[in-house]
Amino acid sequence: MQATGLLESWFADATSGDALIDPLEIQREAVENLRYLAIPRGHPVPDIQIVEAVVARVVEARREHLRARTKRSMTMYWWHDVLAGQLRCSLVCSSHRRLPFRARVRHVACPRPILEEWLTSPWLQGIPWTDLECEPDAESEDAPVRETIRVWSVVLRASRGAPTALS
Repeated sequence: MQATGLLESWFADATSGDALIDPLEIQREAVENLRYLAIPRGHPVPDIQIVEAVVARVVEARREHLRARTKRSMTMYWWHDVLAGQLRCSLVCSSHRRLPFRARVRHVACPRPILEEWLTSPWLQGIPWTDLECEPDAESEDAPVRETIRVWSVVLRASRGAPTALS
């Protein structure tokens, strides 16, 4: 399967089915609405402009789906899961006024920095187990480092109008 075939398959998956809307359970929404794109070993890495176009199509398709189904605004958000080597997206009710990450979040104005990070990652197909092994002598008394995740988000409003970023 070529890169464009892989992206079309991912588009179909990312836009299929109903979005779960649960204004009381942000984690449930996040998990149920999660979609991801992984590039299998041996597949060509797609061009960033092609991935950007697919992301825009997914956003628009989800916006139209929600307009037809609910009056509630939803926030769609995208990030690079470094450990899994995946580009991920999900939806949560905008009324939560936050994203469901336990890590620090740094919002970016457009998806390109996240796509660049993902497509140029040395772990595009995930981190090999051998790279995750701990050395028996490596003991640290330092506090764990709290990671920061770069996220691009867009509010999909129930009414017509331009999308706005979550800040």
